[in-house]
Amino acid sequence: MVKLKVVGCLLKRELLLKKFKAEIKYRTRRQQPKNLEMVIASINPAIRGWGNYFKEGTVKKRFGELDGYVRARLRSFRAKKRNWRIILYTFPKPELEKMGLVSLGSLLDHPSPATG
Repeated sequence: MVKLKVVGCLLKRELLLKKFKAEIKYRTRRQQPKNLEMVIASINPAIRGWGNYFKEGTVKKRFGELDGYVRARLRSFRAKKRNWRIILYTFPKPELEKMGLVSLGSLLDHPSPATG
């Protein structure tokens, strides 16, 4: 019975990861008539909520992978909106943070605004 519980937890974790990625993918759809700052503002609550819920575990590596996924989706969104004469420019992490993107890794260092 212990194995069933472990398998259940693993399945639940994988399902939650898929749900988070699906939420980010939905909010960064490339056909939206929004600019990058508006998209960042729409995904920040999802990132904060998911990060604050899961930050108590050992998630540093997983948060790094998910941060990379979010940045890749934003780069893809921006690439779709670019002018064809401009060479594809990948936004470095500090530039996205300057635009207001919350990273999951930063939530590990700082306490939640809800708990003070």
